[in-house]
Amino acid sequence: MDLGFLHTILKTIEQGQLKEALELMSNSMDYTTNHGQEISFQLGRIHTLEQDKSTIPYKTYTRTKNQINWAVRDLILLLIKANKSSFEQPLVGDKSGTNYEFFEKIIGKESFLDIYWLLEGFKKSKSVCRLIYSFSEPVGTGFLIEGGFLLTNNHVIRNIKEAKRMKAQFDYEIGPEGKERPFFIYELDPDHYFETNETLDFTKVAIKENGIKPIADWHFLTLSDHLPALNEAVPIIQHPRGEHKKIALKDNKLKRITENTLEYTTDTVGGSSGSP
Repeated sequence: MDLGFLHTILKTIEQGQLKEALELMSNSMDYTTNHGQEISFQLGRIHTLEQDKSTIPYKTYTRTKNQINWAVRDLILLLIKANKSSFEQPLVGDKSGTNYEFFEKIIGKESFLDIYWLLEGFKKSKSVCRLIYSFSEPVGTGFLIEGGFLLTNNHVIRNIKEAKRMKAQFDYEIGPEGKERPFFIYELDPDHYFETNETLDFTKVAIKENGIKPIADWHFLTLSDHLPALNEAVPIIQHPRGEHKKIALKDNKLKRITENTLEYTTDTVGGSSGSP
């Protein structure tokens, strides 16, 4: 196998087509060799895994697929080392004689972020709350903005009467130890301030202090009139199905901009309405 073919195999794996990559290799290898038998074994594993996908836990499926993925990558590396004629000039500081440069590449748009982005995202997530109806039924998501107001969708809170029966529940989330964090509940105060717009689908309402934790401690988000670009990432912090706070980071591209709406591929379900 030459270097170009192995490069194609790696690219196929990086595109999430592990089974296809194994099939390409199996068609080009001698099954009487150890390497050929290894590919045949891993191909059998992936076929069995895909057949059992609907009957096994998702974590088991993911873990097994990752094991196969890395086993195949290790085998490709062994094949490169065995094929001395495929070596390129070693990289600076690489004394093994192997060029690993083609293992490292950017697929599509560069996605590197400074690590502090995670901390900033966590801080801002504190402004996001679950909206519940009369202390029990979750109806949506909201978030705090400058001035201490709560912002959500009009179809979550349509009028003052509904607002008076709503509560905002902050820190309804799972902590790093895997347990539910203590949460804090606040009443809304539509008599002090209430604004809604059915066309633009937003409601802005005042929120009452609860005498336990100041509202300002939850961090206020700043609204911006800046429009993201098409295909820009749109992560959403939310309470899907009224569950503990989540963030959707994968497959989250902005696909269409209209006069009053943004259409994106980020995951949302009932209970996510009103998320920032």
